[in-house]
Amino acid sequence: MTSSAVESVLDVALWFQDRARYENEHLQAQKLQRLLFIAQGQYAIKFYGRKLMPATFVAYEVGPLEPNIMRYFEFGPPNIPTLDLPAEIQEFLERLWRKFGHYSADKLGEIARAHPAYKNAAKKGRGEEVTFGAIAKGSTEKAKPAETLKTADGRVVTRWMPPKR
Repeated sequence: MTSSAVESVLDVALWFQDRARYENEHLQAQKLQRLLFIAQGQYAIKFYGRKLMPATFVAYEVGPLEPNIMRYFEFGPPNIPTLDLPAEIQEFLERLWRKFGHYSADKLGEIARAHPAYKNAAKKGRGEEVTFGAIAKGSTEKAKPAETLKTADGRVVTRWMPPKR
Protein backbone atom coordinates (compact mmCIF):
# COMPACT_ATOMS: atom_id res chain seq x y z
CA MET A 1 0.00 0.00 0.00
CA THR A 2 1.23 3.46 -0.87
CA SER A 3 1.98 5.76 2.04
CA SER A 4 0.24 9.11 2.19
CA ALA A 5 1.88 12.52 2.16
CA VAL A 6 -0.38 13.71 5.00
CA GLU A 7 -1.82 11.83 7.96
CA SER A 8 -5.51 12.61 7.43
CA VAL A 9 -7.96 13.69 4.77
CA LEU A 10 -9.27 16.07 7.40
CA ASP A 11 -5.97 18.00 7.30
CA VAL A 12 -6.41 18.69 3.59
CA ALA A 13 -10.11 19.53 3.96
CA LEU A 14 -9.32 22.04 6.70
CA TRP A 15 -6.54 23.53 4.54
CA PHE A 16 -9.08 24.13 1.74
CA GLN A 17 -11.53 25.63 4.27
CA ASP A 18 -8.86 27.99 5.60
CA ARG A 19 -7.77 28.93 2.07
CA ALA A 20 -11.31 29.78 1.05
CA ARG A 21 -11.84 31.77 4.25
CA TYR A 22 -8.65 33.71 3.50
CA GLU A 23 -10.27 34.84 0.24
CA ASN A 24 -13.58 35.61 2.01
CA GLU A 25 -15.21 32.75 0.11
CA HIS A 26 -17.70 30.25 1.46
CA LEU A 27 -16.54 26.77 0.50
CA GLN A 28 -19.60 24.65 -0.22
CA ALA A 29 -19.53 21.04 0.96
CA GLN A 30 -19.81 19.74 -2.62
CA LYS A 31 -16.99 21.96 -3.83
CA LEU A 32 -14.80 20.76 -0.96
CA GLN A 33 -15.54 17.12 -1.82
CA ARG A 34 -14.65 17.66 -5.45
CA LEU A 35 -11.45 19.52 -4.64
CA LEU A 36 -10.39 16.63 -2.40
CA PHE A 37 -11.01 14.10 -5.17
CA ILE A 38 -9.19 16.19 -7.77
CA ALA A 39 -6.31 16.80 -5.34
CA GLN A 40 -5.88 13.05 -4.79
CA GLY A 41 -5.62 12.46 -8.55
CA GLN A 42 -3.39 15.47 -9.25
CA TYR A 43 -1.01 14.46 -6.47
CA ALA A 44 -0.78 10.96 -7.96
CA ILE A 45 0.18 12.55 -11.29
CA LYS A 46 2.84 14.82 -9.83
CA PHE A 47 4.35 12.29 -7.44
CA TYR A 48 4.26 9.11 -9.52
CA GLY A 49 1.27 7.38 -7.96
CA ARG A 50 1.72 8.44 -4.34
CA LYS A 51 -1.32 9.23 -2.20
CA LEU A 52 -1.84 12.75 -0.96
CA MET A 53 -4.07 11.62 1.89
CA PRO A 54 -5.63 8.47 3.30
CA ALA A 55 -9.12 8.90 1.86
CA THR A 56 -11.87 6.60 0.68
CA PHE A 57 -14.03 8.05 -2.06
CA VAL A 58 -17.43 6.54 -2.76
CA ALA A 59 -19.52 6.89 -5.93
CA TYR A 60 -22.81 8.79 -5.57
CA GLU A 61 -25.02 10.38 -8.21
CA VAL A 62 -23.52 13.80 -7.48
CA GLY A 63 -19.98 12.47 -7.89
CA PRO A 64 -17.29 10.97 -5.68
CA LEU A 65 -17.65 11.74 -1.98
CA GLU A 66 -15.39 11.08 0.98
CA PRO A 67 -17.87 9.85 3.65
CA ASN A 68 -15.78 10.89 6.66
CA ILE A 69 -15.54 14.46 5.40
CA MET A 70 -19.23 14.37 4.52
CA ARG A 71 -20.00 13.49 8.15
CA TYR A 72 -17.49 15.94 9.72
CA PHE A 73 -18.71 18.87 7.64
CA GLU A 74 -22.40 17.96 7.73
CA PHE A 75 -23.27 20.96 9.93
CA GLY A 76 -20.42 23.22 8.84
CA PRO A 77 -16.67 23.06 9.36
CA PRO A 78 -15.72 21.21 12.56
CA ASN A 79 -14.28 23.27 15.39
CA ILE A 80 -10.88 21.61 15.61
CA PRO A 81 -7.40 23.09 15.35
CA THR A 82 -5.71 23.13 11.96
CA LEU A 83 -2.31 21.50 11.72
CA ASP A 84 0.48 23.04 9.69
CA LEU A 85 1.09 20.85 6.67
CA PRO A 86 4.61 20.36 5.31
CA ALA A 87 5.72 23.19 3.02
CA GLU A 88 5.76 21.01 -0.12
CA ILE A 89 2.16 19.92 0.53
CA GLN A 90 1.06 23.50 1.10
CA GLU A 91 2.75 24.51 -2.17
CA PHE A 92 1.01 21.67 -4.01
CA LEU A 93 -2.39 22.59 -2.54
CA GLU A 94 -1.82 26.27 -3.28
CA ARG A 95 -1.12 25.47 -6.97
CA LEU A 96 -4.19 23.25 -7.07
CA TRP A 97 -6.29 26.01 -5.49
CA ARG A 98 -5.06 28.53 -8.05
CA LYS A 99 -5.94 26.13 -10.85
CA PHE A 100 -9.31 24.84 -9.61
CA GLY A 101 -10.43 27.05 -6.71
CA HIS A 102 -12.22 29.57 -8.92
CA TYR A 103 -14.39 26.88 -10.52
CA SER A 104 -17.95 26.43 -9.34
CA ALA A 105 -19.02 23.29 -7.51
CA ASP A 106 -20.92 22.30 -10.66
CA LYS A 107 -17.87 22.64 -12.92
CA LEU A 108 -15.73 20.68 -10.46
CA GLY A 109 -18.48 18.07 -10.35
CA GLU A 110 -18.29 17.70 -14.13
CA ILE A 111 -14.53 17.19 -13.87
CA ALA A 112 -14.84 14.64 -11.07
CA ARG A 113 -17.68 12.70 -12.72
CA ALA A 114 -15.71 12.53 -15.99
CA HIS A 115 -12.84 10.74 -14.25
CA PRO A 116 -12.58 7.09 -15.41
CA ALA A 117 -12.28 5.80 -11.83
CA TYR A 118 -15.53 7.45 -10.82
CA LYS A 119 -17.33 6.30 -13.98
CA ASN A 120 -16.30 2.68 -13.40
CA ALA A 121 -17.34 2.75 -9.75
CA ALA A 122 -20.65 4.47 -10.54
CA LYS A 123 -21.48 1.76 -13.09
CA LYS A 124 -21.28 -0.78 -10.27
CA GLY A 125 -23.79 1.16 -8.22
CA ARG A 126 -24.33 3.85 -5.62
CA GLY A 127 -21.92 3.62 -2.71
CA GLU A 128 -19.25 1.71 -4.63
CA GLU A 129 -15.71 2.58 -3.56
CA VAL A 130 -13.57 4.53 -6.01
CA THR A 131 -10.22 2.91 -5.31
CA PHE A 132 -7.03 4.90 -5.08
CA GLY A 133 -5.39 2.65 -7.67
CA ALA A 134 -8.12 3.53 -10.16
CA ILE A 135 -7.88 7.23 -9.29
CA ALA A 136 -4.11 7.23 -9.81
CA LYS A 137 -4.29 5.19 -13.01
CA GLY A 138 -7.09 7.30 -14.50
CA SER A 139 -5.36 10.53 -13.54
CA THR A 140 -1.99 9.61 -14.98
CA GLU A 141 -3.53 8.23 -18.18
CA LYS A 142 -5.40 11.49 -18.70
CA ALA A 143 -2.25 13.50 -18.00
CA LYS A 144 -0.01 11.85 -20.58
CA PRO A 145 -0.99 14.01 -23.57
CA ALA A 146 -0.48 17.21 -21.55
CA GLU A 147 3.02 16.11 -20.52
CA THR A 148 4.27 15.91 -24.11
CA LEU A 149 6.93 18.55 -24.66
CA LYS A 150 8.79 19.58 -27.78
CA THR A 151 12.34 20.79 -28.20
CA ALA A 152 13.16 24.02 -30.03
CA ASP A 153 13.65 22.05 -33.27
CA GLY A 154 10.26 20.28 -32.92
CA ARG A 155 11.30 16.87 -31.61
CA VAL A 156 8.94 15.32 -29.05
CA VAL A 157 10.41 14.97 -25.56
CA THR A 158 8.90 12.55 -23.08
CA ARG A 159 9.80 11.83 -19.49
CA TRP A 160 11.93 8.72 -19.06
CA MET A 161 10.63 6.21 -16.55
CA PRO A 162 12.51 3.11 -15.48
CA PRO A 163 10.91 -0.13 -16.67
CA LYS A 164 8.43 -1.79 -14.29
CA ARG A 165 9.59 -4.98 -12.71
